[in-house]
Amino acid sequence: MRFLFCSALMATLFLAACKQPAKKNSMNDLDELAKEVKKNSPGVNAGSGHFSIVPAEGWTKLDTSIMGLNCTFISSQLDSKKDHFRENLNVVTERCGSMGLDEYYKAALSNMETLGSFKLGKVSDKSIAGLDFKNVKYAHVYNGIPVDVDLYITIKEGVAYLITCSALDGEMEKWAPRFEAMVSSFSLN
Repeated sequence: MRFLFCSALMATLFLAACKQPAKKNSMNDLDELAKEVKKNSPGVNAGSGHFSIVPAEGWTKLDTSIMGLNCTFISSQLDSKKDHFRENLNVVTERCGSMGLDEYYKAALSNMETLGSFKLGKVSDKSIAGLDFKNVKYAHVYNGIPVDVDLYITIKEGVAYLITCSALDGEMEKWAPRFEAMVSSFSLN
């Protein structure tokens, strides 16, 4: 069974949504991408509504659905009129059956490698609030925008929870304290 890596595709969806100004045809592209994720990953949304996460102060939290894909999306405010990117964190879920964390990560990695200009960084294991996570740092380019990503994956009772933190290339360190506080607040209900 092929598991589609929801987080990478959802990050792409929300990176496009966060850019200012949006491209004229971007919503059609997003709809098509969302349909593809839903079609190829029937277990998507399995853990939706079964977790909580606290947004950083001043950030906006939105629980939303795009073409049937449920996502919790948290974004920063724009810093100035010249700022065209909202740093963001999103959480998506997917049924993964009996896959363990390492096996799921390997399947996810093969899908992440299809992202434009994908570059894998540090991969480590972390324990946060009693949950084991695979933490994956990577970079890629979306629509000409270089982005740094800090991904956290955990699995509980056959459901993968993917927390994706995205910032512009070279700015992850600046935003890391906010991302880390939000990730640390993650809990399963």
